[in-house]
Amino acid sequence: MDEEGSVLAYQLRGGVNLALTAQLEIYSGLRWRQTDDMQVAASLFPAEFELAADSLLAEIATRWQF
Repeated sequence: MDEEGSVLAYQLRGGVNLALTAQLEIYSGLRWRQTDDMQVAASLFPAEFELAADSLLAEIATRWQF
């Protein structure tokens, strides 16, 4: 594969914290990531591939502050 080139990548993120005690909280959030379309050429045979990458991630966590 040809490893040269660059594309624009970006993300949006949001979340909510819920304080259970003065030191303990629960966090939940969503993260959306996306890149522009990428074109990749194969070096072993004559072919080009076009890729689009996007993802939606859900997060749940606990946080302990000390």
